[in-house]
Amino acid sequence: MKVYIDENSASKLPDDLEMELITDSESATGFKGSWARFKKHKLAVVSMVMVLLLLLMAILAPVLAPYDPDENRPLERLAKPSLAHPFGQDHLGRDILSRVIWGSRVSLSVGFIAGSLSLVVGVVLGALAGYYGGWVDNVIMRIAEIFVTIPQFLLVIAVVAALGPSLNNLMIVIGLTSWNGYARQVRAKVMQIKQLDYIEAAQALGCDDKRIIFKHILPNAVVPIIVMATLNIASVIILESSLTFLGFGAQPPQSTWGSILNEGRTYILRAPHISTYPGLAIMLTVLSFNLMGDGLRDALDPKMKI
Repeated sequence: MKVYIDENSASKLPDDLEMELITDSESATGFKGSWARFKKHKLAVVSMVMVLLLLLMAILAPVLAPYDPDENRPLERLAKPSLAHPFGQDHLGRDILSRVIWGSRVSLSVGFIAGSLSLVVGVVLGALAGYYGGWVDNVIMRIAEIFVTIPQFLLVIAVVAALGPSLNNLMIVIGLTSWNGYARQVRAKVMQIKQLDYIEAAQALGCDDKRIIFKHILPNAVVPIIVMATLNIASVIILESSLTFLGFGAQPPQSTWGSILNEGRTYILRAPHISTYPGLAIMLTVLSFNLMGDGLRDALDPKMKI
């Protein structure tokens, strides 16, 4: 067990107390060590900066967008990139740069909201399965296996088609079909941690299961969860863009990267710029999240700590 304690109090504890004592200075060193390892991963640092810039762009979309994303200019339809319109204009004369900037709000929101929903469901179910075992574990893991056997893309299409295409339905369905990876990861970690002495001590002292799971076990399993969440956001953004491209996500005139791609496919030979820029935005965002996740995994891996 790791107990964070000041150096003066550490000297007053009995010698036979079987626990690892971490002083304040050692705790700071551990954080600095992880940050130092992360900084060595140059691509991860660049990717983290890109992610922050993308989030800032989404937040400041009303300020950064040079035009109204829904303003039609029929006389300028399919215009190529120019100084006035750096990304060109679409089939209705709308400024593509403005639509890409506004589209970042939707695409990133779906990534974070649907990703957070799947994280919460997966962590809770995985913790319950790993802690209680028995029939609870069997039921949860069998349900997780069912989700693994059914292609998520087709499952989401079927459910959204039944509920009706909309952005809210898409986020909920993606979130409720992406939790099995979290559940498996957390289950394995909980099964490992619950065998430790300090968990048995907490049980002997009469701590309730909720307190043990959420205060003593899950905080020690947060590292793999953070890494998986970072990578999962990228997967959700790709899934949302693909489904919106097929018409199962946000509906016109709402701007998303997937919807801009869908609108530009008809004019791919005549005006390839319509699809090029939202495609690059998706690629850059997904690549940034993946590389940042790789950097976090390397930096937080306990095996790499000195």
